[in-house]
Amino acid sequence: MMFPRIVNAQFPRLARASDTARDLLSRLLVANPKLRLSVGEVMSHPWFLRDLPKARPRPYGRSCAALGPLRQAAALRLRL
Repeated sequence: MMFPRIVNAQFPRLARASDTARDLLSRLLVANPKLRLSVGEVMSHPWFLRDLPKARPRPYGRSCAALGPLRQAAALRLRL
């Protein structure tokens, strides 16, 4: 059953994750909130400073045909 494992912070190891990513996750996925890393501690963790992947470009960009009608609706809403 999954719920008891979540409550007890028992998570499987991520085989494809780097050592620093696994270390960060193990410090975040702690059942006791007082023992979890703070946001500042996360931001100073080696994975966050060195190994954090750069953001990927959006696959649709500005030329996505589906965005045209959405932009038109937003423009109409702004005029009202």
